[in-house]
Amino acid sequence: EPEDTPRSRLYRILKREVREGGLLDPTDEDERNPASDLRSRIIANLETCFWMGLAAVVVYYTDFLRTAFTDPSVNFSWFVGGLVLVGINATIGIYLIFVVGYWRQVGVSEWETHVPWAIPVATASGALSAICVTVGLWPVWGVLTPLLVFVIIMGGIFLISAIPFKAPTSRDAKEEKTD
Repeated sequence: EPEDTPRSRLYRILKREVREGGLLDPTDEDERNPASDLRSRIIANLETCFWMGLAAVVVYYTDFLRTAFTDPSVNFSWFVGGLVLVGINATIGIYLIFVVGYWRQVGVSEWETHVPWAIPVATASGALSAICVTVGLWPVWGVLTPLLVFVIIMGGIFLISAIPFKAPTSRDAKEEKTD
């Protein structure tokens, strides 16, 4: 007889929920509820506005661009190295979206199998660019630099996500190939 511990009871409950299509079923009632969908879209839009607005405030009140490019205390080797890495990251993103996604008709879920190097390289270049830019700007803003860089990165990510864009999915690519 199986052991009756809280962990085993939780395991049995979760197993039953998955088997019976309960909480973990993607066709759950909450997923089909228009009010729930509207609520999640409103929350997502508020989050996007928050990060973009906060980044705009940081850029404006710190005079970020002028300071970053003209202040003599900026360590330009690190800063430019970070900008080069941002360029690599952006190039990989453009390659994945336009060349792989639209031209080759590969869905987003299949990027890792068709271009296995792209996501790890983009992740590494993104993380290294944040570190390099932070080190380069440290002499200007000191301990606030990581926070400022983080807010600006988040604002940029949410700005890009706010662009109306429909990436091809695996299903779209298969449908188009059969036409």
